[in-house]
Amino acid sequence: MSKIKLISIVLISSFIIFFCLVFIRNHKQPNLSPKYSGAILPHHILAKNLIDDFLNRLTYEPKKIYIIGPNHFEVGNSKIITDNNFETKNLQILSSTRVDSDIVSKEHSVKLFQDILSAKYPQSHIIPLVISSNISVKDVESLVDNIYQNFTDDTLLICSVDFSHYRTFPEAQKFDNKTIGLILNKDYSQITQLNNDYIDSPKSLIIFLKTLDKLNKNKITILNHSNSAIILNDPHLSSTTSYFELAFE
Repeated sequence: MSKIKLISIVLISSFIIFFCLVFIRNHKQPNLSPKYSGAILPHHILAKNLIDDFLNRLTYEPKKIYIIGPNHFEVGNSKIITDNNFETKNLQILSSTRVDSDIVSKEHSVKLFQDILSAKYPQSHIIPLVISSNISVKDVESLVDNIYQNFTDDTLLICSVDFSHYRTFPEAQKFDNKTIGLILNKDYSQITQLNNDYIDSPKSLIIFLKTLDKLNKNKITILNHSNSAIILNDPHLSSTTSYFELAFE
């Protein structure tokens, strides 16, 4: 093979490689990361790393964020308590809903998320929903329908709940295994009967699951499962709390 021919082949090959690289650069693969529409996350500050992990996985900036969490101390005279902002106006038509910003500001199940989310997404509308354990089936369905009707592609739904409470780590693991099974199977009748051995707000969980089910957001990914004994590196704790980081798409 002549020297000139060899040089020509090398030059042509170089041009082909160059144009291939340019094509690849200008035709990047679309973002294949999942677009999560909902998450079950802890409200215990000890497990904040699970919250941070989920938010770091989001592939979009939500314009509207619902936070559903328990009314731990059953304060107020309503089954659903929210605060007063533009996005909560449509919720105020529900007879079971009351606006009380003072209660919302003192309820850590939603306040923790309000602080984190308002800092990370200052342009987002945050809608806290403090749920009584005594909320009726009818009121649950009304709230689910209300969220469903106002849900858009850039809306995020968060269920702020902690799981097994006041048990040893081995005991908590057993309770958590049952709870995650009920969640994956959407066994609402069994979830309703759960107590603090399993989760701190079955009603919040049911509202969350029913809403996403109605939206056909049924794919569940278990991103993390932890416990205060793991975080504190003390497997012999006599009283622990469990946490899940579950993503829905």
